[in-house]
Amino acid sequence: MAAAALEDDPPIAVANYGAGALPTDLLYCILLRLPADEVRRLRLVCRSWRSLTSDPHFARAHLSRHPQVVALHDNRHVVHVVDLISGGKVLKRVHLVQKSLGLSTQHDALCVSQVLGQAYVLDLAAGTAMANITAKQETSEWRTSTTPTTMIGRVPSTGEYKLLRVRSYPSGTPSQTCQTMTLSEGCDGTWRNRPCPPLPIIHSSMALVAGVVYFLVNAARVEPDSITSFDLAKEEWRPTTLQGPLTSLRASTKTNFMCSVSRSQFQLSVLSDCLVTVHCNYNNSSADIWFLVDMDKPVWSKKYAMRCEPFGMYPRHYRPLEVLDDGRVAVLVEGARIVRAYDPRTSLWTDMARLKDYCSITMYHGSFLCSGAHG
Repeated sequence: MAAAALEDDPPIAVANYGAGALPTDLLYCILLRLPADEVRRLRLVCRSWRSLTSDPHFARAHLSRHPQVVALHDNRHVVHVVDLISGGKVLKRVHLVQKSLGLSTQHDALCVSQVLGQAYVLDLAAGTAMANITAKQETSEWRTSTTPTTMIGRVPSTGEYKLLRVRSYPSGTPSQTCQTMTLSEGCDGTWRNRPCPPLPIIHSSMALVAGVVYFLVNAARVEPDSITSFDLAKEEWRPTTLQGPLTSLRASTKTNFMCSVSRSQFQLSVLSDCLVTVHCNYNNSSADIWFLVDMDKPVWSKKYAMRCEPFGMYPRHYRPLEVLDDGRVAVLVEGARIVRAYDPRTSLWTDMARLKDYCSITMYHGSFLCSGAHG
């Protein structure tokens, strides 16, 4: 039985005005303004339009102007690819047979985590399955663990796609386990046991940069912005815990301001291919975005200090998704399920897309116009 099915819109009718060809540069600019699904349908006009819109350079330029997210519907049986610039237009639908729990993306690949440790990996651009992973563990093992966190990543040196899965056992020893799987031709769905995380991780806060998966640490003996990391190429945890931005700032300024800071105020994300830590300051309703510029020292740079709405009794995490081509930052306000754009020049916010019907949202950097043309 197929685990998922893609649904494409039917082609649109294109009028033939017979008025001669548009200049290529003008046509290029016009097509860049259209959502990806409309550009794909306009390929039916003629061979030259198809050639232009299939070019990797065009595809990357289009993707930079049309940031997209992959979102799991509240019914947990449908995944939508959504264009943020067009106000939340659905570009593609993926129907899932089994109930799904979470999403992870890397370039064209989408990993859908399902119940009992099952997962489905799809190449969204090509519309083909990469892996359908069934659970081989005993049912009793899953009854004693929480829902696992599964992330897909690509090893830069080899181009291999790998899955990383971490499970927690509330009353077990060890408290967390780690497994990996390489997605290659003939993949049999066998997980490899790897060393346990050196410190307990927070499942909901992780980020992938250059083949390394970063997690916020959940341990009383370390600072609340501490980070541990897993190297997908070596398939091992890095031995050193990375100091977060506020801990590093305290060390350099000899100032103790961490006593009033909690772990719930931090989360990890990726912007411009850099690891960033977001600090939501509940006292003054602000969200600071710190970029890691030197891992060895470590050195963090606060590039954005966003004034936000009052957080109120139930704090809303502000998760940055993308730096737009006009310099604004697309931010997911998770509690409100809305993507807003923050302009650092004016400190003003504008709504981009309301995603009220989705329970899991992540960026998609693949392109429907040309497979392999990643953003």
